[in-house]
Amino acid sequence: ASEDINITSSKSISEPSTINLSASSTANTSFVEPLTASFTADQLFDRMEKKSESINAIESNVDLSDSVGTSSVTLRVKSPDKFSITFTDGSSSVYFNGSTLWIYIKTVNECFYHTTEKSSLWERLGSFSNWFNPKMIFVNMTRNTLKALFEIEALKREKVLGDDYHYHLKLTPKMKEIFIQVFELGYYEVIFSEKLYLPVKVIEYGPDGKHKTTLNVKSYKMNEEISDDIFVYKNTTNATLVPISIVILQKFEDYKDKLMKKIEDAKESAFNSIMNWSF
Repeated sequence: ASEDINITSSKSISEPSTINLSASSTANTSFVEPLTASFTADQLFDRMEKKSESINAIESNVDLSDSVGTSSVTLRVKSPDKFSITFTDGSSSVYFNGSTLWIYIKTVNECFYHTTEKSSLWERLGSFSNWFNPKMIFVNMTRNTLKALFEIEALKREKVLGDDYHYHLKLTPKMKEIFIQVFELGYYEVIFSEKLYLPVKVIEYGPDGKHKTTLNVKSYKMNEEISDDIFVYKNTTNATLVPISIVILQKFEDYKDKLMKKIEDAKESAFNSIMNWSF
């Protein structure tokens, strides 16, 4: 559990550093006065914002576990606009190099892609690339997005091995019916480390309160050099390249008949209402 997690780092967070989360590590980071036991979510986010000011690149290795098994994933983010998500078993991967997004699915050996252009709808909806600035991911998106979607409750602070403290937050969906029906989600428990002010564990519970999945962060690498080439998809399996716009059009085509039926029903209902009101 969380008591088994220690953090090792001998460098300032503004310098290149590798921080491993394991039971065997020994902590030697400088001491930071912890938040009080009655801390609030906003106090935690404030500290996370201050810590993130010096993060320009980050790599994280995580394990995703459920009743079926465990998958290992590597997440890389580089300022101002690059990111990648890769499953170590090769089952899927996502890359964004600041202009092109690739989503590879091994089971169908297809890669869906989209290239941003100034004239595109994507660009008109806002600066997509800014979403993947590390500061946005770990500060703005966390604070603003979480507050928009969830009721956030500070559960507890606990001291763990290595002179670290962990802060537990409970995230309960505001739109409960949608999250229950679509995601079968009851709530999340998110655990942050005092030494990092980044998540070290995320636990998902179902509507019945039973454990569903766990995301365990194994390590963080911060401000180490990451080649831009890492954020570009390499088609080593001769995968079929499919524009995402084609996928969207196909989905619309599949729904077209249902959509037309709904329009016809609405027109008929409106006409009947007018006739009934008139006579």
